Amino acid sequence: MSAPAPNYLSSSSMIRQNTFISEHYIDDWNPKDGIREVLQNQYDAINEKIGKSNVIINPKGTDRLNAFEFEFRDKNNNDLLGEITYDERYKELKVWNVGYLETADLLLGCQKHEKGKTNKDIIGRFGEGMKLAALSFLKENMGYRILTSGQEWRFKIEEDPFFKRGNKAQKCLFLYRENLSGETFEKYKDKVTVIISGLDKKIWVDKIDDFLWLTQKEIGKVTVKNEKNEYLGEILLGEKFCHKNYVKEIYVDKIAGNFGLNLDIQLDRDRNCIPNLHERNSKAQELISNVLRNLKKDNDTTDEPNLAYLDQFNAATKDLLKTFPLRIYQSLKSGNDITQYLYTKLGNSDKGGTLLFYEWEYDWKQNKENPEGKQPGYSAEIYKFLNERKLDPSFYPFLGYHNWYLFNCLAKSIRYLSISNKFNNYTKNSSIAEIPNNFKNIINNIVQKVKIAKNDFSENNMKFKKYTHKDNDFVYYENNIIYFSYSLFELPEKNFKYFVFSKCLELNNINLKAISEKYNLI
Repeated sequence: MSAPAPNYLSSSSMIRQNTFISEHYIDDWNPKDGIREVLQNQYDAINEKIGKSNVIINPKGTDRLNAFEFEFRDKNNNDLLGEITYDERYKELKVWNVGYLETADLLLGCQKHEKGKTNKDIIGRFGEGMKLAALSFLKENMGYRILTSGQEWRFKIEEDPFFKRGNKAQKCLFLYRENLSGETFEKYKDKVTVIISGLDKKIWVDKIDDFLWLTQKEIGKVTVKNEKNEYLGEILLGEKFCHKNYVKEIYVDKIAGNFGLNLDIQLDRDRNCIPNLHERNSKAQELISNVLRNLKKDNDTTDEPNLAYLDQFNAATKDLLKTFPLRIYQSLKSGNDITQYLYTKLGNSDKGGTLLFYEWEYDWKQNKENPEGKQPGYSAEIYKFLNERKLDPSFYPFLGYHNWYLFNCLAKSIRYLSISNKFNNYTKNSSIAEIPNNFKNIINNIVQKVKIAKNDFSENNMKFKKYTHKDNDFVYYENNIIYFSYSLFELPEKNFKYFVFSKCLELNNINLKAISEKYNLI
């Protein structure tokens, strides 16, 4: 049952009250912050009244893509629920919605309650939004007034002789309340109307895209739900939303990555900062992994997208979704924090990881043909990781100049696991090669050097296999044995000695440089 309407006063008395807020309370706020408060309060009030799913927001005027005025209607009966209008003559922004405010809404910490439950989604729950908005406008010599419940509320910054620092009276935010009468009373008794005067049109127009509910977000918007059909958030692929992070449909900050996000997470009091970036990244990665999986059909070993999933979107969004795996691959490749731990949201044989693998394959082929900018050398840590797990060595050169976070996603793909299985069969079926006579003394010499650092090392810890390809770097480690490619015997003696010796140290977790300098082994 809704709360009863307030009793309206009809006298013309004016009441002046100190809100006990210093003029310096929010020195870092500006009119854009005030606009955010006003529009969020309007949006919350309308959604609370009839439910968000029942609200239709229409741009006013013929140029819908560049509209700066809007109306809110009930989709069931087309009733007008609120408007946002701008008068260029007076530089005046008017924001109204059905409902009313009570004087208790002016109290700090006064929360809205319904049936004893606190609605934590109401933006004004801190009880100070309208007053902080007032400060942000008044400090820029702009006007700010509210008409509601048959009253007009005006705010001013004035001195209060009670509050002094030394002999100087401090300036505070004051509220002037005056009762309306006649037609004006009837017009505003069942509305909350906020009027901001002296607002430059450019400030208003530039701010519109910060509110998702006022934009053409349907182009490139992908709503994500979990297996229980619960709302998780939205991925935004439209050009104007790339690199933007929204929280509950309000722009908060920029993110790295060629896409945008709308998340349902906690903000700080001022709603312009995310206090827990780990929570943000975790939520983002949950959304990304969900979409990647949906883009791939079950048991599909091709790079074709899942058309059944794509067909639920409009044509423009469908085209943008086809680019999504590439966007995420590029973000991983760049090491962006928003996708760094995406692999924690991917399972083994993950369809999403498979789409990323296809992007890597294409990228690797392109770079192989044009290897400019590659970093030489491979990481012993990566070698050891792959070899201990008998993973495919085709990743060695790739991991030499890309990052760990991307590899962890690729290693969980169906495509990668199939290559790994093929690799395991290949290595197990390759026969052990005989060591040529002219290399036996060389290998014995290498073993003696390694034994200085690892005294239980012997010739039995290194084998040479007859693989069908000619890759000198083809090395893997299994059951305390290092398997080299037989093609190494084609190298000059100096190159052979250095490569085999260094790999014996690396794969036994021995620092090559330190041991060599200590014993002058090379």
